[in-house]
Amino acid sequence: MNRLLSILTIVILNSFFATVFANDLSTDLSQFLPDHCYFSGHFHEEKQLPGLPQKVLSKGKFYFACDRGLIWQTQSPVQNSLLYTLGKDHYRLDQNNTLEKLEGRSHKHLAKLLNNLMSGNQDYLHKYFEIIQFNEKSHSVTLTSRKKSMAKFIHSLNLTKNEGEVTIQMQGEKSGNSLIRIDNLQATEEFVSECCRFVIPQAALCLGLETQTP
Repeated sequence: MNRLLSILTIVILNSFFATVFANDLSTDLSQFLPDHCYFSGHFHEEKQLPGLPQKVLSKGKFYFACDRGLIWQTQSPVQNSLLYTLGKDHYRLDQNNTLEKLEGRSHKHLAKLLNNLMSGNQDYLHKYFEIIQFNEKSHSVTLTSRKKSMAKFIHSLNLTKNEGEVTIQMQGEKSGNSLIRIDNLQATEEFVSECCRFVIPQAALCLGLETQTP
């Protein structure tokens, strides 16, 4: 009887602490995510692609609207803009203003991930990722993909947020490793087309991003 009570006590305590710990992580996760619907910023990215000996370095600026999507404009070493909408279709706009529809699952997963990260969607993160490490001292959290289909493109995700800067690290078997540093963040209370034109001169493209829910 005593042994049975001991086992039951251990099970109950483990369940209790697991729940408390999970809730703490769920609450703490919000500190790594944006809390504005509309904002812009600058980025620096280091990417290690499979098969390439050297990292690909790029920088640029972006504009995010939670009800429209993300515009990710690379300014160097080449100029192009990625339009990650909230729908199924995503696009690339090159320096000659040629609009091309992006194909492939990698863009689909990346668009969904970035839009949900930018919008601060914790439900999405908990659904598709498992928190494996939380470091309060370094203000960082590490997550791994729950879905095999996504793990091929995004296996692990690390978020670090310090004053004035956010760092996103992504690892994927097919997509390679990527380190993105975001700074110079500026938020607005409502959608501002001038901010959109600051990234892409074609305002019609900015305003025309799909408004479907991911």
